[in-house]
Amino acid sequence: RQMWWWEATRAEYRGKGKLEVFQRECPADDLEAFSAAGTSVFDAEVMQFHRERLKPPLAIFGFEGPAGLIDRKFQASQREIDPNLPRIKIDQLFTLVPLRRTTLNTTGQTGKFFVWEMPEDEEEYGVGVDPCRGIGSDNAAIEVVRKGTMRKDDAQVGEYVNPHLGQLEVVPFCYVIGRFYSTQFRGALRHAKMVVEIEQGGNITQKELRLKYNW
Repeated sequence: RQMWWWEATRAEYRGKGKLEVFQRECPADDLEAFSAAGTSVFDAEVMQFHRERLKPPLAIFGFEGPAGLIDRKFQASQREIDPNLPRIKIDQLFTLVPLRRTTLNTTGQTGKFFVWEMPEDEEEYGVGVDPCRGIGSDNAAIEVVRKGTMRKDDAQVGEYVNPHLGQLEVVPFCYVIGRFYSTQFRGALRHAKMVVEIEQGGNITQKELRLKYNW
């Protein structure tokens, strides 16, 4: 009887276009409970559909660099690093270090760079940056997408989120990820395009990227 009520009520809310309200009040799991916390431009069922089909990342990286640019608390610890996988040197200052896999579920994990596709020459990548104040109430997010072509659909290929990075602290992470996805195109280096949301002090992030890293 309880299952019948749950299914019938869910169908009723779905018909009214308020499925996210039902998921918030009567979630089937923890993901529904938290993902339905606010109003989204995307339908709750669409988000659930894609969430269930999310592939495990191909690789997981941490960051290493000078303490004056990346605070030690944001760098990978030795116990997290997988010594059996190669490091990726970005330039003379920064390195991506491979991390051990503790779970295949990426939901809720922060401070790790998840990569679903490695960068490929002749492909074009874009980086979206959503800075935050770094006080733990919201995530600074860096999302990477590959531009679609006639032979391949566009796709999200990388993600890094951290609720403790402020508008300036996130800058070197943007640079490293942008450099990682800058590829060779017709014999020349093509930098990944980067766009920064300027709300919540994002203009500070954008200005620092231009001045310090010429991005």
